[in-house]
Amino acid sequence: MKTTKDKILDVAGKQSVFRAGDIPGVRKPQTQLCRMVADGELIRVGRGLYSLPDAEVGENHSLVEAVKLCHRRDFWMMSRNGFPINYSPLPVV
Repeated sequence: MKTTKDKILDVAGKQSVFRAGDIPGVRKPQTQLCRMVADGELIRVGRGLYSLPDAEVGENHSLVEAVKLCHRRDFWMMSRNGFPINYSPLPVV
C-alpha cells in the first residue's frame, strides 16, 4: 500500500505544478506537503501550488500556474492577434 508521501511524489512526477486536491485517495495532505517542503523534497511555487525542485519549467509554466490558481473560474486571456481565449475548466464529474 502506498503512503501519502508516495502518492504525492507520483502526482509531482506527472504534473509540473499541482495542488493538494490533485492527489487522489488522500483527504488532507497539507501536513505531509509542509513536511516535504521543509525537507526540500518539494517547493511551494504559489499559494497552494507545489512542484518538484528539479521540475522542467517551460514557456507556458506561468500560464499553468495561473490556470491552477483559478481552477474554479473561467480564465480569459488575449491571444496575440487580439481574440479572447477562454480557458474554461472541465466539469468535475
